Amino acid sequence: MENKNEAIPYINSISTVLIGLLLFAFPLFVLTITTDAFILPKQILLGGVVFLIFILLGIKLIIEGFLKIRRTPFDGPVLLFAAAALLSALLSINRIDSLTAFVPLLLGVFSYFAIVNVAKEKSSLMFIISSFATGSLVVSALSVLAFFKIYLLPYNFTQIESFTSFGSLLDQSIYLGIALFVCGYFVMPVIDKPSGIKAKNIAFGVLSLCLILALFVSIYQLFTTQKPIILPFQTGFQTAFASISQDASRIAQGFFLGSGFGTYATDFTRFKQAIFNQSSDLWNLTFLRSSSFVLELLATTGVLGFLAYLYLGLKGFKEAIASKKDEGNAAALALVILFIVSLILPFSFISQTLIFILLGLLAVGQGLKTEESLRFFDVEFQLVEFRKGLIAAESSERKHEAN
Repeated sequence: MENKNEAIPYINSISTVLIGLLLFAFPLFVLTITTDAFILPKQILLGGVVFLIFILLGIKLIIEGFLKIRRTPFDGPVLLFAAAALLSALLSINRIDSLTAFVPLLLGVFSYFAIVNVAKEKSSLMFIISSFATGSLVVSALSVLAFFKIYLLPYNFTQIESFTSFGSLLDQSIYLGIALFVCGYFVMPVIDKPSGIKAKNIAFGVLSLCLILALFVSIYQLFTTQKPIILPFQTGFQTAFASISQDASRIAQGFFLGSGFGTYATDFTRFKQAIFNQSSDLWNLTFLRSSSFVLELLATTGVLGFLAYLYLGLKGFKEAIASKKDEGNAAALALVILFIVSLILPFSFISQTLIFILLGLLAVGQGLKTEESLRFFDVEFQLVEFRKGLIAAESSERKHEAN
């Protein structure tokens, strides 16, 4: 039994390293052997790492006979949002396409629970944040060097000035902007108290400068040579409300659950107004995403999905405002900014996953505080004999109080 218990710290360490490697490699991972060199490899990476972490948690359950699951105030909103998206997919006319689009979102939800249940110590949280920041630094370096025609990667498709491992400069700008807020959190104490500067503050300060340069380059290209084609807000509003009110064959389903998560292209084709075809620049285009992520959710997941996302955002905003100024809450401001950005810009799989990553980091930071033990606590699931039942659950806090 002692030999088995000795394996637990190794399992915890491996799980933490896997999360760190995921956040480091996530923005960088591209493959030339897939039909999509940018998004699909990241989905595969996320799914593979999440699967391995859940396997390790299962091994812990077998070894210890119990498993501690961290409960946070975000669990309910995250599950509600995922449930609304799943229901919209199951009841969608384009069910296969919608379920296919839902799977990556589900992987993002799993990444949230993986981060929350793996990183339960301050050192683990700092390792994960550092991995996230380092991955962003490498992306920044590749982007800036490519802009100056210095190509480090040997593939032909990477040797252009506007190369980005995200496949989209807009996605890269969102990601780097959020990473800048996370890194900048560790620089603010130096501004308030210069005498208390530490090596960690210097490192994140250098990271912040690199991110600022890369973000400037990305935004410059977005406004000059690589202008993104985004659906006008007028059409985004019109198609969103048409999707939940004008689907004659699915009045109730359309209103509450929309057309099905990830099927905005269908809504755009069905409900765009004839005047849209008079636009000389856009008439021949089919938009896969709406003007903003929120408008896309309204069209594809209906009122229920829309409200579930707003509830999730409100919960995150409330928790971020209540958080104190310490490194455990480095993701607080970044999460608020990302939710605000989702109101005005479309989100790809990358930005959607980033929401759940930041939620996980904020939940871990809050859970490290002793005063938050009543809202962030572990629930212990125990394996017992079959004649007594298969699984029993007990709050670790209550168990400690009983002892």
